[in-house]
Amino acid sequence: MKKLVIIAAMLIQTATLWAVPIVQGSVSPDGKYHVVMDIDRDSTISPEYKSDSYPMIEVTEIKTGKIVSSLSYFGSIADDARPLRDHLSILWRKDSTALAINISDRFYAFSKVLAKDKQGLYGIVSFPTYTQMTGFPAPDVKQLRPRGWARVEGWDKSENLVYLISYSPLPTYQGRDPLKHKILLKVSANRMIPVEEPKQ
Repeated sequence: MKKLVIIAAMLIQTATLWAVPIVQGSVSPDGKYHVVMDIDRDSTISPEYKSDSYPMIEVTEIKTGKIVSSLSYFGSIADDARPLRDHLSILWRKDSTALAINISDRFYAFSKVLAKDKQGLYGIVSFPTYTQMTGFPAPDVKQLRPRGWARVEGWDKSENLVYLISYSPLPTYQGRDPLKHKILLKVSANRMIPVEEPKQ
């Protein structure tokens, strides 16, 4: 009997060590889904993490653990010593049919948007081109200071995605593009389009 108790305790301890790293605040508004990391830079949760690993960000059903979306971590793995999940913020649309994943590193910010399809899976929806969103040609990076960013701010009252772009020009920059934009985007299962035509 004592041996069985010891084995059970060991199993519980192992399960704790191999707990799925859950991204804080990632539960969908309908309570059915949340965002997790398959592995993370946190030895208390993911003892198998190695510096050359490629962590995955996963949207899973809370009740069953079923993975309904999986994408590679798209930030800088070596940016700082924090667990990778601490770089993530999740912004769900109120109807739980779409979400934005932001990664904020020390110098850059990145976003990806996922939307639910008819099969109940969340797929990546590509952003329109810079020109389609702003009306300006994409800026030459040689004319920009480092540490510019583009990220999702959230969803407005009409459930449109709010996307912010902010770049800082070097003194040599002579374009008409202000390099700072707030864009509203309509998101469906397979496309993302500006709510309004860009104005120059």
